[in-house]
Amino acid sequence: MAGGMSERNAAVGHPPEPAAALPQQALSGGTIRIAARGVQLLLGIGTGMLLARLLTPAEFGLFAMVGSLTAFVGSFRDWGLPAAVSHQHKLDDGQMDALFWINLRLNLLVALFMALMAPLLAWFYGEARLTAITLVMTLGMFAIGLSVQHESLLTRQMRWGLLTLIETSALFVSSALALGLALAGMSYWALVGQFMANLLLKSSILWLASPWRPRRRSDTTPGMSVGSILAYSRNVTVFRVLTHIGRNLDRVVVGFSGGPAAMGLYDRSYQWSTFPVTNIYGPLLGVAVASLSRVQHDAVRYRDLARRALLPIFATCLPALAFMAVEAANVVALLLGAQWLAAVPLFRVLCIAAFVGCTSTVTKALYLSAGSTARQLRWGLIAAPLTIAAVLVGSIWGVYGVALGYSAATIGLAYPSVRYCLYGSHLRPCTSGGFSGGPLPQRCSPLRHYAALATVCRASYRCCLNCWSLLRCSRPSTHLALYGCPAIVRSCTNSCKMHLLAQG
Repeated sequence: MAGGMSERNAAVGHPPEPAAALPQQALSGGTIRIAARGVQLLLGIGTGMLLARLLTPAEFGLFAMVGSLTAFVGSFRDWGLPAAVSHQHKLDDGQMDALFWINLRLNLLVALFMALMAPLLAWFYGEARLTAITLVMTLGMFAIGLSVQHESLLTRQMRWGLLTLIETSALFVSSALALGLALAGMSYWALVGQFMANLLLKSSILWLASPWRPRRRSDTTPGMSVGSILAYSRNVTVFRVLTHIGRNLDRVVVGFSGGPAAMGLYDRSYQWSTFPVTNIYGPLLGVAVASLSRVQHDAVRYRDLARRALLPIFATCLPALAFMAVEAANVVALLLGAQWLAAVPLFRVLCIAAFVGCTSTVTKALYLSAGSTARQLRWGLIAAPLTIAAVLVGSIWGVYGVALGYSAATIGLAYPSVRYCLYGSHLRPCTSGGFSGGPLPQRCSPLRHYAALATVCRASYRCCLNCWSLLRCSRPSTHLALYGCPAIVRSCTNSCKMHLLAQG
């Protein structure tokens, strides 16, 4: 019995790692995730480029119509339990068992909700084909929900290599399946097959990779109360719901008013405009939250880890987004093909929004690691209605108006969201030694924040333009190694430091 309990304790992740080792663990985990993400990015970009040439915008639009529902459901599917488990300093077996059975009940309710929504979704968009698509995708959402606890435990144990291998394997198999189905003429079912294969395979491997298994409810020991965990996760979930409503309403409005073709153009523009942030910041979010949570009571270590985590994200995402916004026509032609050129204006506007909004996206890691989910929720109650109002006003002028409205809300809320997040935290804005580790001015203003963003945009675009010119010369690899890379790194680092100094 003692041996079994010891094995379960090891699976849960006792004891937490000493704080002294966390910078090295965070750096190692971030390095693993970034290195593997390079492979995943190449695979994702290649698959996306091929599918865009094999399928039509209308077929992408049908999948995106259901995607809006799955994104909304995904915001409360796991009730924020993965983030709550990673944040907890101590966690016992009874708590983990109780959380699993709570999560199972939630997943059953979610699956039932999606099944009931299938005919309503088809009626709302006037597309009977959406009923079958929604019912099939419901199975994938339920399957991935069963592995929530296993993934959160592996994250808590900082087993980044294993998690990355699982994600990459699932992505490779699902991408191959999607291309095969598209070549076979399966239309939008190629996208559905990719979605299903990714979730089913990932859930199955997580169960095999994690040694933890839930006990039957009758065998579960009381353990410590899960009330504090559920309170944390409740705030996270409500904030996610509000955020997803604000961020997905634009696509719902476009699909309702413009049909599948307009929905496909807008959705692909949105997905590719957020591609750098989603695929670079997203995988590092778990590393950041798990690492920062362990030192949440040590202000000096917290600031140091936050600076190390966020600077590389800005240095990578901002130059890419600046280049994509300016060279939108060439980027769309390269990534999607000639049949998607109508999406260029949408893509450019959404890239600008993603560039400015990148600064507020990173606040999620700060809220979760500090346990300030109630404060995060309060901001969501402010930001979501403003975003919804901007989208609805913009819809008066059609699809492009929706993009403008969403972008205006994102840009306008960027500075207030960062200011609100940092106020009263370890990363106090505009105080001596604050976030960047150097002296800061006593007062900051929104004008300074956006001026810094303009400086970053200019430096980032020049950096990417120089890189593009070097790649087109007679000996690109030699010139890039000798002249391009040092200039790019120096430009990105300096511009991002200026930006962080502005926001504190």
